[in-house]
Amino acid sequence: MFLKSIKKSVYDIADSILKIIYPDKCIVCHKIISKSFDFGICEECIKDFCVFSEESCKKNFINDNGFSMFLYNDPIKRVIHKFKYKDCGYYAKVMGIKMGEFLLKRNLFSCDLIIPVPIHWRREQKRGFNQAEIMAKEISKTLGIPMYSDFLIRIKNTKPQFGLNKEGRIKNVEGAFEVIKPKKFLGKDVLIIDDIYTTGSTINECLKVIKNCGARNLYYFTLASTIDISEN
Repeated sequence: MFLKSIKKSVYDIADSILKIIYPDKCIVCHKIISKSFDFGICEECIKDFCVFSEESCKKNFINDNGFSMFLYNDPIKRVIHKFKYKDCGYYAKVMGIKMGEFLLKRNLFSCDLIIPVPIHWRREQKRGFNQAEIMAKEISKTLGIPMYSDFLIRIKNTKPQFGLNKEGRIKNVEGAFEVIKPKKFLGKDVLIIDDIYTTGSTINECLKVIKNCGARNLYYFTLASTIDISEN
């Protein structure tokens, strides 16, 4: 007991020293903060985030079997841009932690497996990580539900969805995904994780190939949505 107490004190001292040398910074505005409101987001910046209410999430879940955490406005857009294009994978981890807590509080469904939307291996090699997988890992830890990143793969190196209309997006991801272990989905409730929901074409294509493997119930959850589900 005494040794544990000493060990904890050493860790606390080390943590305090590290915070002096490397002070916490808001992941949005980068200002040094003494107290973060939500895992690295300062109190001023969090005011600009549009978090969907529990009522909006329930309504969208009933209509579409899924929902998002934030409206895709400028603050969350900057965060997503940083972890997708500026090699800031840590931001995806921070958001994944919050997504897990968000799901835990709402408790709208249960699932057996968590599957991140895969990116093509060439893109992952270039970026160094798959942001959906990082977020899914943190959600998995919070919910205590296993996450598998090798059950579903992207077999087509599709061009970015940005700038395409709805029809173009659907066509772009058609046949882009393949299930590697189909028996793992048989009779299971599956949750798909991604960063942004725009038209739903990417998520729907993932859900389609998993459904063909005999999955029971399929759900999705994204960090942000370009559609204001509070107005639905």
